[in-house]
Amino acid sequence: MSRFKVFIVGPSLKTQGGISSVNRVYIENFKDELNMKLISSYYGKSRLVDVLYFINSIVSVLFYCLTTKNAIFHLTSASRGSFLRKSMLARICKVFNKKVVFHIHGAEFDKFIESSGEKKKRSIIEFLKSVDKLIVLSEAWKSYFAKYVKPECMEVISNPCPFISEKYNGRKNKKLQMLFVGRMGQRKGTYDLIEAIRKLGSDKVQLQLFGDGDVIKVQEMVAQYGLDEIISVNGWVSHEQLLKLYDSTDLLLLPSYAEGLPMAILEAMGRGLPIISTNVGGIPEAVIHEYNGYIINPGDVEDLKNKIELFLKDADLIKIMGIRSLELSKEKFAIDSIKDKLKLIYKGLYSF
Repeated sequence: MSRFKVFIVGPSLKTQGGISSVNRVYIENFKDELNMKLISSYYGKSRLVDVLYFINSIVSVLFYCLTTKNAIFHLTSASRGSFLRKSMLARICKVFNKKVVFHIHGAEFDKFIESSGEKKKRSIIEFLKSVDKLIVLSEAWKSYFAKYVKPECMEVISNPCPFISEKYNGRKNKKLQMLFVGRMGQRKGTYDLIEAIRKLGSDKVQLQLFGDGDVIKVQEMVAQYGLDEIISVNGWVSHEQLLKLYDSTDLLLLPSYAEGLPMAILEAMGRGLPIISTNVGGIPEAVIHEYNGYIINPGDVEDLKNKIELFLKDADLIKIMGIRSLELSKEKFAIDSIKDKLKLIYKGLYSF
């Protein structure tokens, strides 16, 4: 039996998004061995419900601080409101001399820090220095935070790939089937993606978009360009449905302007998909240019179009790069390796 108790603090597993997906993997796969329990601090459906969730998380944190020896509070945070909630909870934990692991997922956390006023910026940095361990998603993020936090106080832990195929399964689609998963809008490059498809001018492609965000605006743009027969815009789907989509699709597209390490990319790699994405956050550590996909600059619509064309011209690329994606996911993002890294961090926080 573990000699520590880990409380994962983050959004409800019923919410959509990267942090919830990661926490779901943790709870479903590590709960027993790492002695984990989830404390939900956010739901995302309405302001009233969110306030009630946060109040409940404060009560829960106080209770476990008072009753649990060797408690570790692992807070998973984005920026802005998410940071405000998690930093408040973390300060409660420190009052009771409990160990705090602060896990940053926010795609724009650097902008959040640098755009804050001087007083607020100092407060954020002092907080990050005060936690027992800061977890970031990539070496690129570690390099950024090293300006403010000692490297030995940080650990790089990639997001885990929750469902890796045992072997590569080939696709036999007549058209190039492409997929986008995430919050639709400017940050994820959704509009650039539609522009690229318009410029491509081919009826040999199909693009499916799944997620939330600016769904209506995206639908209007698709209709305006007359791309209804090529692009379908959909809401979120269950993990079971998403798994089927990965297995039937040829290519994942995610031309983001800012990211941590997107779960959509890791999930797609685990199902043997090539990726076209951008050189932001930890993406270049997962998608190796011209190996298991292509990396472009954010906003470069012409290059995005050109990279899609490469798959149209050479269908063998789908298999070649897909196999490489699957191999990389097994090597770098398998659940067991992530679990072992977390276990070392937790054990290191207490001298048993």
